[in-house]
Amino acid sequence: MFDLKLIEDERVLHNRLSTAKLKKFDVILWRFIGEKKITVNATIEMVRRDKREISIVPQLGEDLRFLDLMTGQTQIDIYIPELVMIFRSTLKSAQRPKRYIFSLPDKAYMSERRKGARIRVNQREDLKFRYVSGATSEKLAMFKSCEDISERGFSYIVSKTEAKSIEAKSNNIHGYEFQIDNKKFQGNLKILKVQEIFRDEKDYGYGQFKVSCFFETMSPEFKKELQYFIFLRLKADLDVINGM
Repeated sequence: MFDLKLIEDERVLHNRLSTAKLKKFDVILWRFIGEKKITVNATIEMVRRDKREISIVPQLGEDLRFLDLMTGQTQIDIYIPELVMIFRSTLKSAQRPKRYIFSLPDKAYMSERRKGARIRVNQREDLKFRYVSGATSEKLAMFKSCEDISERGFSYIVSKTEAKSIEAKSNNIHGYEFQIDNKKFQGNLKILKVQEIFRDEKDYGYGQFKVSCFFETMSPEFKKELQYFIFLRLKADLDVINGM
């Protein structure tokens, strides 16, 4: 379960949405058409508390995708990654394909931390990382599954032997390669911490270690793909809990 809290206070909702407008945060709108997933990036143009509505406009190049998304649709799920805020809204009117007016939501799920949602990956994603500093003989590459991930960083589990090799170079900047839905993304990471963990008593002495990393660099394409991935996990979790 994620650190999400149900918010029904109109003032709080209005303030968060106004923050997203002023800071031009990315807004993701999402739905399935048949088996095809459609996600569209947009921004909030206006928040009107008196009329209980928000105006959302597609980002550059997203006009036609937005039009496809809203065809025959009155309700849509909306996610604001920077605020870790997810809600459902109803379309009130549209100036297609440039501007869409939605109702101000009655409720939303938000993270109290406001630092990005961190989700457990449950061994779904393979992570390949390699050291890019030092002599060739000192470079190390390994495939690992993520333990958890957010837009800021991630963690994974290694053996005691692997942990020693990583700790010896923990002050360096390293390369990573992520794979999500068969798409690969590369960048640099910094190792923040290598810590021994015990999931239960039988693990004692077996030497499992958790490596926590921070994304030093991230391509715009990887950021969007990761936002979609996190959004879908949050949405699926909320669907199971209360049929949102």
